[in-house]
Amino acid sequence: VTSCVYQRTGLLEHISGQLGEFKTLVVGETNYLDKLEKLLRRSPENAADAEEISEELDDIENYIRNHPEARFDKIIAIGTELCNLEFMVSLIEKDLQTISDRWEALQIQAKQRTTMLELAVKEAQSSERQVICLQQWIFRIESILNEFLENDTTVEDVPHDFQKLQDEFETQEKMLLETKKKVDHYKQEGKLEAANRYQDQIKLLESQFRACKKKLDQLTSPQATFETKLNHALVKLRNVEKSTIILDPFSAGPLNLQDQLQHCLKMYRMLSEVKSEIEQVIRTGRKLCEDKSTKNAAKLSQRIDTLKNLYNSLGEIVTQSKITLENLLRIMRCLEEELITVERLCRESETENQEADKSLQDANPVGDNESKTIPTDANQKNTKSDADVENVLEKVSRMLESRLETLDTTKMSETSVELRVNEFDKTAKYMIKKLDQIREQLSSCGGGTNTIENLKLTIAPDAATLISQGDTLILETHGKSKTLTQRLMETQANLRDKFKSVQSFRNYQDLDATPQQLNSTNDNDGSFNDSTHSKSIDLDEITTKVLKRINDLLVKPIAKDNEAELTKRILDIKERQEEAKLAIDVASQTAPSESVSNIMTVIRNGMRDLSLHFDEIIAILFSIKKGNMMDVSSLLSEHEFAKSLLGETLSFTSETGPIDDTLTRTLRSTRELISEPLTNRTEEGLSQRLYEIK
Repeated sequence: VTSCVYQRTGLLEHISGQLGEFKTLVVGETNYLDKLEKLLRRSPENAADAEEISEELDDIENYIRNHPEARFDKIIAIGTELCNLEFMVSLIEKDLQTISDRWEALQIQAKQRTTMLELAVKEAQSSERQVICLQQWIFRIESILNEFLENDTTVEDVPHDFQKLQDEFETQEKMLLETKKKVDHYKQEGKLEAANRYQDQIKLLESQFRACKKKLDQLTSPQATFETKLNHALVKLRNVEKSTIILDPFSAGPLNLQDQLQHCLKMYRMLSEVKSEIEQVIRTGRKLCEDKSTKNAAKLSQRIDTLKNLYNSLGEIVTQSKITLENLLRIMRCLEEELITVERLCRESETENQEADKSLQDANPVGDNESKTIPTDANQKNTKSDADVENVLEKVSRMLESRLETLDTTKMSETSVELRVNEFDKTAKYMIKKLDQIREQLSSCGGGTNTIENLKLTIAPDAATLISQGDTLILETHGKSKTLTQRLMETQANLRDKFKSVQSFRNYQDLDATPQQLNSTNDNDGSFNDSTHSKSIDLDEITTKVLKRINDLLVKPIAKDNEAELTKRILDIKERQEEAKLAIDVASQTAPSESVSNIMTVIRNGMRDLSLHFDEIIAILFSIKKGNMMDVSSLLSEHEFAKSLLGETLSFTSETGPIDDTLTRTLRSTRELISEPLTNRTEEGLSQRLYEIK
């Protein structure tokens, strides 16, 4: 009996321990299933975006993945053992069935919930992708439209681009409507938080979209297109107005009268070129002002009147200046011709008087009748010569009177010297600023030597003309006002320094290029040939300007008794030689062709003419400066420097092709003479050098 009691007691103790462990495991599994059920019961509509939905999906998957399988298996094992021992079988089987059925049901719900969340993530990502694409498109379009507005670009300038923009706006507007429909869809499904979030984003996109659409309408509207044309026309006329500052006939001296006229003709051509454009703008503007849909029609009409008045004012100023300068030039040439005639008649009269006196001294006395006859003949000749001189002087007087009358009819009051100096200062400041801008463009230019030389020659003629005008004003104010002369000299020095800085600029990056870089550049024949046409056009324009300035200088009369004018002529010749050298540099870097070769030949002929003209001026100065040999030496040094430019050009020519033996010997002797130093600075040595140069 005792053994049975002990045996039964041991069994009950084992069953009690297993039952306690079973209850503990069941409680733990029940807690796990309760939390899983709570997690699956969470509403999917609470998620606002794809990120939150992804977090919820990850939570479910991780919770399922972390389910303790060993605990579940142990519950099944202990329950089965207790049932086999026939201890509380019904209750234990009920607990096992409940836990097993609940775990299987929650697994099915978790799988369904995971599938639904995956679809929701994809849908949310698609919506967010649409919003991001719309935002990026709006940023890009806004940048393009702002650039069009800054550059005054119209539909007529780039019609294809504007048509493309219109198509893009239609496409993006449809996408915006689809996104708004998704907001309504979210609200119908009860996803209020997500619907509110997307609705805020779409409102911001709509406001940005409307702003871009407004800018596009502003660019494509007829009024905006017209205002852009109006602004372009006003800018052109303002540029002409700035150029007319130096267009003052009263400041034109005899030496720069031709340059002044050329500048006036340039302004006249510019106004003629823009005339049709101005008329078209005015006609279009008048029609636009009559349209009732035009905004601020009164203000627009005032701007059109401003354009019209400015064009008429500039036309009147340039036309009157052109007429006055042409009359002055014609009168000056007539005066020169008549003065030459007067000098010739005076020389003839003096020669005839000397011959008559000599004949009276050499003749033998042959009676009263003969002695009376000879003086009578001489008196008749003198009377005839005096009558011719009086006729010429009377013509000159009438021409001077007509000049005064012509100046009176132009209705331009004579300005004082101080006023002209002030106007020159304003123009010089504007030119210095322009030279600084050109210098900055040269520093930042990466287009090579051709581009640099083209930039130099765009400013060279106007700057040289202004410097010449300043020299004339200095000569005019010298001896009259020391203050004005000093002021002009300071301005001229600053202007010459800026001009010299621009003309002496070199592209050192091009000079430092390695042979490999040069070879690779030469291999790129396609791109070079594509730009040949535009470079030849620039070369023709540059050559025309340079040759015109050289010819204008050569046809100017020489003031042989005015040392200051002769010195100024030397400076002008040096400037023309430097311009010709720049033109040759540009031509030498252009693609070889017959037209380029002809252009270089013409420019070299112009440089030779300048050198001969330099010889002539030096000879005249030599005759004036016989008492000051140091001045003549310095002038000859300048002469050699100027002719060195021609020497460089000739050396280039000798390399470009074969020439005959005679010309080769001539070039060699010329180079030897140029390279020979000027050691003997005595009067005899200088005379010998002048003889060799001639």
